[in-house]
Amino acid sequence: GEMDRWMLCNIATAYGDICEGTWNASTEWCVEVVRPDISVTKWSPCAMATPSRMIPYYVNVTNTGNIDLSNVYINDTLFGEIYLDGDGILSPGETWEMVLWYELCEDNGQPWTLCNTVVAYGFICHVWMSDEASWCIDIVHPSIDIEKTAYADEAMEGQIVAFTLTVTNDGDVELSNVRVNDSLAGWFYLEGDGILSPGEI
Repeated sequence: GEMDRWMLCNIATAYGDICEGTWNASTEWCVEVVRPDISVTKWSPCAMATPSRMIPYYVNVTNTGNIDLSNVYINDTLFGEIYLDGDGILSPGETWEMVLWYELCEDNGQPWTLCNTVVAYGFICHVWMSDEASWCIDIVHPSIDIEKTAYADEAMEGQIVAFTLTVTNDGDVELSNVRVNDSLAGWFYLEGDGILSPGEI
């Protein structure tokens, strides 16, 4: 098969003539042919995140070749260099799994995208094998505001008092399942799909 290791052998023969005769000598050398390869994946369950949050990243490094890789490590733009524990050898079909936690600090309140790249390295036959993967997360700032006003400052018993509730999405990302719980009137739900877009009232 494509991943089988095999031997490349060749024979060399030297010839020399003298006195109507031929003398020769042969030698053979065999080299094992291998197919080294490495693969890395990186992902997070977070498609978006808010500041001051811990974000998990899942990184898997797999030896997709047919020979051991040594000195295996990753270099990540967020986490730096991390080495495979023990002897640093990743065998064919073996996967090195890790979860890396990144603490997202406060920012200037503007939406932005956090992208980072991981490169996996493995060494074989004086050659470094490598592969890379990237993941991006949208950094958002959710916020909701509510105001309540009445049509009158005073009311007599028995009169109907009308209130206006104003709910505003003053963040930079859609809010879903928008609802209000009023101590007098109970629950109210946003009609339709329940989504309040940024700036929507």
